[in-house]
Amino acid sequence: GMMLKRWGVTAKLTKASMTDLSYEDGFFDVVADVFSSYCLGQNDFGICLDEVARVLKNNGRFFSYTPSCNSDAFQNYRPAGKIDKWTLDGIRRKSSPFYGNNYPFRFTDSEVYRDMLTQRGLEVDCLETVERTYGNRTERFEFLVVDAQKRQ
Repeated sequence: GMMLKRWGVTAKLTKASMTDLSYEDGFFDVVADVFSSYCLGQNDFGICLDEVARVLKNNGRFFSYTPSCNSDAFQNYRPAGKIDKWTLDGIRRKSSPFYGNNYPFRFTDSEVYRDMLTQRGLEVDCLETVERTYGNRTERFEFLVVDAQKRQ
């Protein structure tokens, strides 16, 4: 509300579940997931991508910025546990970026992600990595950046 008013624009803000988007099929030209769906376990993430593909118009675009399994936070995840192959039960190592996020935290592999998107009719036009460091360059965190298009 306040931000939209300050910018002099209007928008309908809706609270929804990423695994059950309350929009008609083919509703959006663009869906963006910027560091948000990582809190879903792998199974729910697949459901989320099903929903993304459903609500995108043909030729619509999907943009994603999500944690990569090449991050030190995933490679050296203990004392956290794993919920599934790609999802930690939180970030529990004190020297890790995002320490204290005590909820599911999913990382992904670039080729696994590409396959998941392709299976849903989302063709990856661009898949890049962005890396940054924390702790005076002692901890590496990598993100996957995806631009995909629904082609059916």
